[in-house]
Amino acid sequence: MTQCRPPSPTSQGKAGPPAALEAGPELPFRGLLDAAPTAILVVDGAGRILFANAEAERTFGWPAGELPGGSIEELIPLGLRDRHRQLRKGYRRSPAHRQMSGRELPGIRRDGTVFPAEVGLGPIAADGRQLVLVAVNDISERHRVEIAYRASEERYRLLFEANPQPMWVFDIETLRILDVNDAAVGHYGYSRGEFLAMTILDLRPAEDAPAVLEAVAAPGRGLRRVQAWRHRRRDGSLIDVEVRAHDLDLEGRPARLVLAVDVTDQRRLEEELRQAQKMEAVGRLAGGIAHDFNNLLTAINGYAELATSEVDEGSRVAADLEQIHRAGERAAGLVRQLLAFGRRQVLAPQLIEPDELVGNLEEMLRRLIGEDVEFATALGAPGARVLADPGQIEQVVVNLVVNARDALRSAREAGRFDGRLTVETSRIVLGEADAASHLGGRPGPHVLLAVSDTGGGMDAETLSHVFEPFFTTKQKGEGTGLGLATAYGIVSQSGGTIWAYSEPGKGSTFKVYLPLSPDDEQAAAAEERPLAAPRGSETILLVEDEPAVLSFAAQVLRRQGYRVLTASDARSALRVAKGSRAAIDLLLTDVVMPGADGIDLARQLVARRPGLAVLLMSGYADEAVVRHGLLRPGADYLGKPFSPTALSVRVREVLDAGARAADPGADGAPGRDGGPGSALEEELA
Repeated sequence: MTQCRPPSPTSQGKAGPPAALEAGPELPFRGLLDAAPTAILVVDGAGRILFANAEAERTFGWPAGELPGGSIEELIPLGLRDRHRQLRKGYRRSPAHRQMSGRELPGIRRDGTVFPAEVGLGPIAADGRQLVLVAVNDISERHRVEIAYRASEERYRLLFEANPQPMWVFDIETLRILDVNDAAVGHYGYSRGEFLAMTILDLRPAEDAPAVLEAVAAPGRGLRRVQAWRHRRRDGSLIDVEVRAHDLDLEGRPARLVLAVDVTDQRRLEEELRQAQKMEAVGRLAGGIAHDFNNLLTAINGYAELATSEVDEGSRVAADLEQIHRAGERAAGLVRQLLAFGRRQVLAPQLIEPDELVGNLEEMLRRLIGEDVEFATALGAPGARVLADPGQIEQVVVNLVVNARDALRSAREAGRFDGRLTVETSRIVLGEADAASHLGGRPGPHVLLAVSDTGGGMDAETLSHVFEPFFTTKQKGEGTGLGLATAYGIVSQSGGTIWAYSEPGKGSTFKVYLPLSPDDEQAAAAEERPLAAPRGSETILLVEDEPAVLSFAAQVLRRQGYRVLTASDARSALRVAKGSRAAIDLLLTDVVMPGADGIDLARQLVARRPGLAVLLMSGYADEAVVRHGLLRPGADYLGKPFSPTALSVRVREVLDAGARAADPGADGAPGRDGGPGSALEEELA
């Protein structure tokens, strides 16, 4: 049954619409309007519908012929009719009824459903009257697409912003960074504004730029393969990253979405694993060769002794046999060292006190070192016992001391002799992270035995080979290269671990960690109280040239609530300090760094920031840094390696104690760049 429209207010009390309305106005191009795919209505100045084409009837859901005679407001939701009236008034006031297009105004169908519509108005003359032509496009599908697009964009934005890994988008043609997420801002240290003013080349070392340009220009679309790169953080430190990239179109321009995963710690652990595997393989090889060679030497030395008993004692043959026997004994000594490195020698472990062992060796060590070397011991583990072969541990101490003595002599020949050698012991607890950073180490209470010298030191490449058998930095014929390899094998077979720290021109420290005996370990565990890492909110300037240590220490301190500013050397630390609006409460810096050292940096900053607390850290043994003149007595110091708890506790202690004396270095010992008036000071000024 056809639904009839109620009488229009404009026609109430009248006999009906005029005949002209029933037939519809005489419109130009009426046939074209009626066949148009757009809903078209013709209305008069009062808003009455005079004409509606077929598409208008379909769009609004009215039967054919029923729209004319009604009001245009019937096609508009009730709450929007005032807005429509204002639109009509504005249109009538416009000169010559200008055309209007692109106005969005919801429409309502006969069944009451509301839909989004785009409305256009234009003047039309018919029957001597000025009428209005209304074009209506149903844009429901466009709205649906737009909503879906916005939802997709929101999902992308959520995935982009909330991703825990650093991400950014850059323009492939200009290399300009177009967008960046919060994880990248936090991990790299640049602000969002700084990121958006950079290109991707600004994140790379200069020497990597050609490879970056080549990778960007490589053909291909969509998901890119994972690539390994080095990225530069705001503090200047370099990190190893794996980059995953995806090509996309961004507003018609080719762009690339990048996800960067920091694998610096993973690379370090992989390198440590390779080093451990290499040492294990070399040890097995050395042990196997030594075992077979030992059998040959048994026969050689045995037959030499038998032959000696068969010849006259004073004969020339007897003398030759004696030389053979002596050479065989020396070879047997080398075999014992190889067996020690390969951890295949027979040990006779017993409970020993390292302090007592070093004390008994002290007089012999002094004679071994010579009078031209300043020798000192600092025994700080009284009563602590370890389960080990005393003869073998004595050999470790002697080997390390002899190696240090030779390093001092080499430094003297090079004209930079500062002959000081220290042997010290202490109790220490290795945490999980500490043990993981030491090849073969395990967490728990240990006795630390350290031998430090002020010789020429070693670079990173040399340091990576020091425990390999037959590797030596001495002149040809001056050493076998087995001293440190033997020490490594003995310590490993005794359940401990050995670690070396050195800087060119600053000497070396070799640290031997021997686990406490089971009884002493239980007693230490019973006495030890769980220590909660203290928190704080102060600002700390952290300066460290080793990226892994810098990242680790910054992460620990930030978790404890501190605001951490980072720098990889003294000069970048000065720039960070100058640019910091907040007061800096503590300088936590490595002692030995490229260029100006941490002591000179501390002097400069303390002189200009009274009240600044200073905590110095180094891989050298605690006693050695004072005895060797690196630090003055009483300076606040943290030895590497350190656990998260040890770092948190020491930082809190120094902050609570307040600023120390302005000069943390040894009296009269300037930093590497000199004292006042140095280039470092001039840069700060």
